Amino acid sequence: MVIISLVTFYLGFLETLIGPMLLSFTDAKTLGTFQSVSAIGMLISSLCIGIFTITKRYASVLVMGLILCGLSFSLLGISTNIYFIIFAGFLFLSSLPFVNMSADVLVRNNIANEKQGRVWGIIGILSQLGFIIAYSLAGFLADHVFNPLLMEGGALASSVGQIIGTGPGRGIAFLFIIAGLFVILIAIITSRLKMIKSLEQSPDITAPSDVGGLAHD
Repeated sequence: MVIISLVTFYLGFLETLIGPMLLSFTDAKTLGTFQSVSAIGMLISSLCIGIFTITKRYASVLVMGLILCGLSFSLLGISTNIYFIIFAGFLFLSSLPFVNMSADVLVRNNIANEKQGRVWGIIGILSQLGFIIAYSLAGFLADHVFNPLLMEGGALASSVGQIIGTGPGRGIAFLFIIAGLFVILIAIITSRLKMIKSLEQSPDITAPSDVGGLAHD
């Protein structure tokens, strides 16, 4: 649950700040295209999960999904090439259903049936705390911390700015890069937790029919 709450925390930054970042160098039509293509990525991967049932190694799927999430999250901030950003957005939302599904299965199959309703109500609330915290911090971090660092003459303009550029919105891009790296770090830590792998020992684990699960867009 801590892992998923952290994922929703970083996802909250993306939901809040992707618009301001893109609109700093492109128009609203392009932003809409980005959102549509990214959503198609989630649709395609969700259909794949529904068609090709996964019956084991959910911990590994969770880790790989987190790595792909983190990598694509960081790629969103690397360049101002809109085609590259759209590809990164597609990749990011394509990976989310695998994270959702594997986390859902690992948790649900280790809760007794008679307690599913009560426990899952609490889990649903806890897993969304990341969004609330991110929504509260995103604007402040963007306007008062990261964007000033990468404006002309900013503290990181001559270092990081030489790689990802400077000007409006590049601080948000840097925030995305850092957030993505943290998600990859979460994946590495998750892969080394024996308690996560032990959740697979529950008998008759099968993928649920829904992939909305713990974290949703």
